[in-house]
Amino acid sequence: MKWFCVDGSDGDLTQEQSELVLDGYRRHVDALRREAPALVELLDLPLRYGQVHEWHASDDTVAMRLVVGDLESGYEFAAVTYRGASIVGGAEEPRRLRLDDEQTEILYDEVDRDGARFVHRLRLWPTGEITVTFDDVEVVRSPATRADRDRLAPVDVRLAELCTALADLTGYDAPPDWRDEHERWWLYQAAATRPLAAPSLQAAVGLEPVEGIATGVVLAAFDSYPSARRDWIAALPVERRPFVSARARELDILDVVMAGDPLADANVADWSRWLQRSVVDRSTNRAVLERLASEGMSKKIRNIAADALRTRARLGRGRDD
Repeated sequence: MKWFCVDGSDGDLTQEQSELVLDGYRRHVDALRREAPALVELLDLPLRYGQVHEWHASDDTVAMRLVVGDLESGYEFAAVTYRGASIVGGAEEPRRLRLDDEQTEILYDEVDRDGARFVHRLRLWPTGEITVTFDDVEVVRSPATRADRDRLAPVDVRLAELCTALADLTGYDAPPDWRDEHERWWLYQAAATRPLAAPSLQAAVGLEPVEGIATGVVLAAFDSYPSARRDWIAALPVERRPFVSARARELDILDVVMAGDPLADANVADWSRWLQRSVVDRSTNRAVLERLASEGMSKKIRNIAADALRTRARLGRGRDD
């Protein structure tokens, strides 16, 4: 790179360096706009953090199809075709640098002159640089969605291996590409009730990139494996454990209530709405229902508890059960 690399920093600039670089590059771009109007569409393309879906290189043409933009400004496809073009380092350079890999992004790009020809430099993340020299360029833009951008969300190789193993254990019929979070969710659901799949499923939720999916699987496993709740909590990274740990404590209380313990010392007013509602929906324990009829968090919970007590009285239950 000519502008976006300072003293071998490989693109990692200080704030002061960034401001100087950007100011110099803006002046350069303004001059290019006046001198080479054919470059305007390329210069206007917001390539930072863009991802290449496809690329093609022939004798005199290099073509790329990218998704560019962000959540705030919106996403779009960009088909960039360089004519009279060649790739510095040869046509195998994009493959060597995994240009269309799901984890590769464009960190910076520069458009420059090289005599009568033009140069487009793309600095990639996590590493590498692609340089295309060309005579002319065409850019075609069309709408894209967040889903098009998320199509390339990275999935750990080990997680993909675990998903394939889970699919074999459950007989799950799905494509072998596990980047689709919906496919992973349905696979996890299929595996959650298979005891033989539990070790692989626990390993998978530890690697699952979508927190809501990982915690949802653990919550479902609480029902299938009530005596192993602590093992399922431990399968999650530490920072994802607070919510499921709290739910496990609530389930412990619910188990005690369902076993008939009146929980005389329990502070039911401090129970979560979920726990209070679960108790009034499932328990016929008179002492607990009486307390929730007066101390329930909401009017609805208090009414349900009172209705349960009246039903209990009509059925003639004179003892706690």
